Amino acid sequence: MEGTYFFGDHLRWNLGWENPNPAGAFVAMWIPLLWSLAKSGQKEARRASLWSWFVLGVELGLWFLLCKTYSRGALVALGVAGLIYFLWGWWKEGRKAAWMQGGVRILGVAALLVTTGFLDRIEPSYVATDASAGNRLTLWKGGLEMIAVEPWTGWGRGESGPGYMHWFQPVEESEAYAGMVNSYLHVGVERGLPFLVGVLGVTLMMVGLAFVSASDRELRNRKANVAHLLGGLGASLLVFLGVNFFSTLWIFENLWCLPLASVLLIFGGSWRLRAQVFLPLLAKVIACSIVVAIFLGVLIYGISRSIDNELKIERKGEAVLVLSRKEQDKNVRRILMFPDRSTLGESWGKEIRRLIEDEHFRDVEVVVATEAVPRGGEGFELIVASGSRYQEGLKAATNHPASPLILVHPKGKPFVIDEVENEVTLVLPFVDTDGAGRIWRREGRKQKWKVRVNAGVGQDVRLVWPQVIYEADGLY
Repeated sequence: MEGTYFFGDHLRWNLGWENPNPAGAFVAMWIPLLWSLAKSGQKEARRASLWSWFVLGVELGLWFLLCKTYSRGALVALGVAGLIYFLWGWWKEGRKAAWMQGGVRILGVAALLVTTGFLDRIEPSYVATDASAGNRLTLWKGGLEMIAVEPWTGWGRGESGPGYMHWFQPVEESEAYAGMVNSYLHVGVERGLPFLVGVLGVTLMMVGLAFVSASDRELRNRKANVAHLLGGLGASLLVFLGVNFFSTLWIFENLWCLPLASVLLIFGGSWRLRAQVFLPLLAKVIACSIVVAIFLGVLIYGISRSIDNELKIERKGEAVLVLSRKEQDKNVRRILMFPDRSTLGESWGKEIRRLIEDEHFRDVEVVVATEAVPRGGEGFELIVASGSRYQEGLKAATNHPASPLILVHPKGKPFVIDEVENEVTLVLPFVDTDGAGRIWRREGRKQKWKVRVNAGVGQDVRLVWPQVIYEADGLY
């Protein structure tokens, strides 16, 4: 279903897509093909000139559609691809031809940017205050931090957005994310750097094969049209790679049609141009692509490790996170937590970070059991279980009988393990939202637990968090 988007008073055109960004990307990928068509016209000078002007008119029409989407990512990706194509043409065909072909386009595009109002959207002062641009930079910084935590295997499919919101998004921000809004960071965070290096190697190989195969000057006259087509296909593929830097557009299946067709045509065209030396040429391109991809992977890892974070975050398996302050005493107090969204909200990880940042918990190490109960290991000075995860807290308490246990706003009717010998504090909400409060009070008296009631709050405990922990009968 199409959404309605505006830039100021300007309606952003979707062109049949869900939003303007894939629409802009789709239009931008076609424009480089017109560059190659403009060079593949009739050999007779007058007809060649008419053909070039006709293709230029079609191209400017596509530029107009691109401008009406107001997609900055598509514009930047096409600009970078155009610069590379221009430099390639300069080297291949000479300086004069390249300037003649590029100059007219630049003037036409500049006029469209001004008349459509797109220029205001890329004006530096506007970009500096644009929330979407600022949020992306903050998100990408968090994505790099996530790579530093789990560089080899990644955080798992679908975990980039939730993981960022829990552990790396500034606690005062509330924007929700499903991913990294950057395809490469998305892959690196969820699948790990080795997988990302493989993806980069394949994409660089395809682009490199297109431009290298079409760069033999001896083929300029003999198979010029095929060489021009390969250059346009390579630039079109560059646009696709570029737009995925600014958004996660590979999730739009229909957007893959042109890139996949380009890959097939690049292989076919390269084989036709370089049939006798195709395999050795392909091997060289693959080798260079691997080297560049590994270099980029090492660079990304180095940048990710250089980012400073006040908290030390480690993953131990898929279910356990360890959070602590970087600068603290070695003799830290360890807390095992079982967070639940019914008590701490959807972004419960932020509430755990708020606890660690509280002055009462400056020397703690928090082990967060996100999906399972940690087995074995060192003991804990406190176990905290909230909401519907109270049973997991009780089970963990049986493995650590010396650790005090706090059950915060347990949800549902109680199912208590008799073997629990720990000192237990039961914290109940003042507003009994599920009707089980009276049963919990009775169970607490039966088990001889300490029972407290949070005055003025319901199931959601964030209004009195993290005070509720260190005020629970002075346990901490």
